[in-house]
Amino acid sequence: MRRWLIGLFSVVLSSALSAQTIVWITDDQRDEVALTSHEPFSIGVDTVKLVMKSLPQYHFDIRVASVSGIDKELFTNPNACVANRLKNSERQSRNYFSQPLNLHLGPRLYFLKNRTVIPPQLIDANGKLTSIHLLLSQKPRVVLGLASDASYGKRWDAELHKATKEGISMFSVDNRYDTNAMLLSNQMVDLIVDYPTQIKHQIAQHNLSESEIESISLAGAPEFLVTYIACSKSEIGAKFIEDVNQTLSNLYETNDFLKAHTLHIDQSTVPAFKTNLNQVLKEQKN
Repeated sequence: MRRWLIGLFSVVLSSALSAQTIVWITDDQRDEVALTSHEPFSIGVDTVKLVMKSLPQYHFDIRVASVSGIDKELFTNPNACVANRLKNSERQSRNYFSQPLNLHLGPRLYFLKNRTVIPPQLIDANGKLTSIHLLLSQKPRVVLGLASDASYGKRWDAELHKATKEGISMFSVDNRYDTNAMLLSNQMVDLIVDYPTQIKHQIAQHNLSESEIESISLAGAPEFLVTYIACSKSEIGAKFIEDVNQTLSNLYETNDFLKAHTLHIDQSTVPAFKTNLNQVLKEQKN
């Protein structure tokens, strides 16, 4: 019996030591617990857990960094990977990207109802904001809280970059998950740009009521955004992305993959979500 236990321990230890380590970077410190929990948490976490569970040949070393810190890790650490990453030309030149991992509701502008009024001339016929740049220009006392190096889609990244260059008042934060809603609640900023599934967690965390916060869609921003797993451009990164893509191809057909998304969005948006998801997966197959 003793020899059997020693042998079993040796096999387990050998397996653990032979597993390839992936340094999994996140900008949300809550992920350190959420990624090892069996409880649902968010679209980004729940889909990643499905991927990790399907790749037992890898050991995941979860680390927290700011958005700018993630960029550095992906460039300097050959074992580094991150999930829920938007593609852009600069990132694609520096990193390997997986097949689509997630579909997220697009970004919105959030503000306290009793502090900020959006000028009607900046709202289009579909009830969407046409320009944050003009909004900030017309309201010089209004301060926008913006996560450093975060991406909100090509058009809005360009507009926010333009506003930053012109010196419009912004409050730059490293970790929007810990800071955005707190800054809004404490009235240190008047506006924040964020994603619906993320702001929902923040509102609860900072004892805000959803009735206190107003939001508006951004004109030209996609209703849904596709995000990916990105890894360092290294031999390890290439092999891991190859394994991830095989795993994702299998997960796309499962109810668990669908549930990891629909559990965290407003039920009224589920039909539109399913339509968009099916289109993304159809394009992936082609």
